[in-house]
Formats: sequence, C-alpha cells, structure tokens
Amino acid sequence: MKSPLLLVTTASLEWLRKKLIKNGVKMSVSDLVQRFRPNLLLETKEPFVEESWASLKIEGEELRVQGNCTRCGAVCTNPKMGVREAEPLATLTQNREKTQFGIY
Repeated sequence: MKSPLLLVTTASLEWLRKKLIKNGVKMSVSDLVQRFRPNLLLETKEPFVEESWASLKIEGEELRVQGNCTRCGAVCTNPKMGVREAEPLATLTQNREKTQFGIY
C-alpha cells in the first residue's frame, strides 16, 4: 500500500456511476463506495478535481497528497455476493487514460 489514507470524491463517484449506466450496469454511489473502500469521502461538484491537489486541510491538519491511486482488480469483487465481476474496472479503464481513481 502506498499510503494509509485513500480519498475519493462524490463527483468522481457520480461520474463513474453515470458511465456505468451508459454501459448497462446499475451501481449506486453507495455500491461504488463499497467497491473502492475510501477512508475519506469528500463532497465535490467537479469530478477528479482531487487529482490536482497537492495537499488539503481537514480540521486544521494538513495532509499531503502522495499521488493518484492506480486501481487493481480488487474493486471488481462484489462485496455482497463474493464474486468477481468485470465492473467497475472495465468502464473506468475504457473512459480514463489511466486506471486511476482516488488519491493517497
């Protein structure tokens, strides 16, 4: 693991949810949170804005961004069923230059 904290934003999750719907896959934002397992979930209006951050401050504590999180196939395990699926990694890979989602 690169860092003990993984941050994902709500706008990024919503962006992915809409892409999944276009591919015929129904997953809620809550389902995606279970798949990506972020320690920190921040509400934002713009998807992937977090990838431009060098640091952020939460309740007076400054956190330095270590980099983007390159996703592996672990996000394809359905936590409710315990089975591997192609999504959401397939859609993420099809729609982004790199298979990155979230920041450390």
